[in-house]
Amino acid sequence: MKSLNKTVKIFIIITMYLTSFNCNAQYQSKDFANGDNYLNNNLDKFIGTWKYSDANQSFTIILKKENIRLPVENDVRADAMIGFHKFIKSGNVIEDTTIDYNTNFSDKKFSLFTFGDDNEITEFNIGLTSNSTKKDVSVKIEFIDFNHIKITRIRNTPGLKLKPFNPIIIYPQNIILMRQ
Repeated sequence: MKSLNKTVKIFIIITMYLTSFNCNAQYQSKDFANGDNYLNNNLDKFIGTWKYSDANQSFTIILKKENIRLPVENDVRADAMIGFHKFIKSGNVIEDTTIDYNTNFSDKKFSLFTFGDDNEITEFNIGLTSNSTKKDVSVKIEFIDFNHIKITRIRNTPGLKLKPFNPIIIYPQNIILMRQ
């Protein structure tokens, strides 16, 4: 139960952080001790470059784990997975953020992000920001073995859409990616 509470706290804090890039308020939290560091070793097996391709398209993701400072007092840190993707269809590059793979979380150039779930060891949901459609989708990734992962589902993120919204998902789903 303590682990679940920790995951919920981290999720709430990062949601506040991601939705307040333009705010100048400082967050204060009595729930975190000075120097807390929430580690998630379940993410390690997903680190690397992964690729799927068929005759018409290819989808590449690069995932790396980074221990990031959370936007709260007391110097609290947590493991997060950031990533970059490249999508090619009919020989045309639709999206490519892999050119930024040498950047860090603080550079804000990643297109994939999650804290994962420290209770779940075989899968996680990760948010993917699409450059071409200007929307976010939720991607469920499952660990198969050291050389294979599977994208089992891609969905539009829930919630109210204030801009004109295109519900079409452009990425291939139910695919197996191989470690490169």
